Amino acid sequence: KDENSELVMNVSSKHVDIIKRYEDGTYLDLFVIESQSNVDPSMVARVMEYESVARMRYIRQNLKKHVPMILTVVLYVGESKWNAAKRLSELEIIHPGFEDMFNEF
Repeated sequence: KDENSELVMNVSSKHVDIIKRYEDGTYLDLFVIESQSNVDPSMVARVMEYESVARMRYIRQNLKKHVPMILTVVLYVGESKWNAAKRLSELEIIHPGFEDMFNEF
């Protein structure tokens, strides 16, 4: 199903292409699809932002329910090889001894 317009407007303003919702009475999942034709060094952070906006909306809407699982897929269709980070750990310096505390994305 299409996700409701409030969420789409909030996340789409951040340039996401498609948001779909799956709901079967037990599970609620969101599928975010981003089509990218240019290498974007900030893509990992942008995906985090899309998902954060969606989670914040669900949390604010009803604190008693769990937030949906969000699966974001970035389809890169550019001609040059993708040479930007694919994981948050490729962007950040993780201090020795803090590896177990780092939240990978």
